[in-house]
Amino acid sequence: VELIERETPQAVFAYYQEMLKTNVIDIFVLGDVDEVRVHKLFSDFDFAQNVENSSFKGDKAPTQVLEHTDLFYEQELTERSVLTEAKEATQSILQLGYHLPVQYGDANYMTLQVLNGLLGGFAHSKLFKNVREKESLAYSISSTFDSFTGFLKIAAGIDAANFEAARELIAAQLEALQEGDFSPADLEQTKTMLRNTYLVGQDSILNTIE
Repeated sequence: VELIERETPQAVFAYYQEMLKTNVIDIFVLGDVDEVRVHKLFSDFDFAQNVENSSFKGDKAPTQVLEHTDLFYEQELTERSVLTEAKEATQSILQLGYHLPVQYGDANYMTLQVLNGLLGGFAHSKLFKNVREKESLAYSISSTFDSFTGFLKIAAGIDAANFEAARELIAAQLEALQEGDFSPADLEQTKTMLRNTYLVGQDSILNTIE
């Protein structure tokens, strides 16, 4: 808090300008465009010190190439902890976080995709069917993971009174997966959904850029 209090509009703006001059900046232009006109759009920017692998053909071509920092981020594991925040709300949120030894490009990355689909990634997943549909302990529930940190998150909208019951049932779904308690049909449906998600993503501009 004390660090934020020291900040001023002038300091923030000065850092913004430093960032423009020194940080690596990636600009993606996607579509049926005129390259010459696109280059002109950015001709007034001084990219001389922070362009990597640029195909910019303006007057200010890069004179220095900077390398990207590591895309992957890891924190050391801490002991398991529970944090509760009280707020005025009609619905409570239960979030569970797990550190996984799997990141994008690892041998088990696709296995993690399938595991997440079985756990809470789709409507046929264990969390959705058992916690939300069967036991009605959550208004919504899903699992997601960050490809670059190995962080898996389960998020559920619940009644505060159902906190312990929901947490126990969620843990039971994880244990069931660890024990191989899923059918061949569930596995095949998950793979089909992942394939469909991939194919739909081919029509996404954001997905193509990523």
